[in-house]
Amino acid sequence: MNRVHPYRFQIIAAFIVIRLLLLPTASATILYVGPNETYDNIKWALSQANDGDTIIVKDGVYLQDIKVDKSVVLMSENRHGAVIGDSSEVVARISISRASVDSVVIDGFKIVDGDLAGIVVGDGKPDHAPKNCIIRNNLIQNRSRGIRVDGTSNNLVISGNTISGCLESAIIHSGTGENMIAENIRENCGEIGIWLQEQQ
Repeated sequence: MNRVHPYRFQIIAAFIVIRLLLLPTASATILYVGPNETYDNIKWALSQANDGDTIIVKDGVYLQDIKVDKSVVLMSENRHGAVIGDSSEVVARISISRASVDSVVIDGFKIVDGDLAGIVVGDGKPDHAPKNCIIRNNLIQNRSRGIRVDGTSNNLVISGNTISGCLESAIIHSGTGENMIAENIRENCGEIGIWLQEQQ
């Protein structure tokens, strides 16, 4: 087991906490996803959510290409109980790319099997960069890469994730920005733990 040592990009973590506290809460709602719930899949819940809402995903397997386009907390009810992907060829991952998205939290998912990164932030375009996002406590297994950051993404925190069995790098950051990558674990991945690549 190799632990990826903390790498800081001049970020003050307290700023993230403050921004999350400033999310609109007066009308914030908790939406549940799973069997016998109002929403039986994550994309449906996201389509009905508003900025500031929390989406809690029950244990189960969800074969969806999930694109988070709102400022929400998306979390597994039980850590690693909500599984994204399986051994089929269905594209299943979580991505955040819209420039207007601010203060997204992705917490506690298990993301398995696939040719793409399990979690993707940004799409390589500087003006499409999400801000103030937290990726934490996720387990990513048997993907090409674990977590990929494309383009300028400011005040991003990637922490407490375990990435195992990835063919290439566990975490790749291609771009610029003031972000923090800390206390992540890499197991049986390619030779690179964190790959920092300057955007051209």
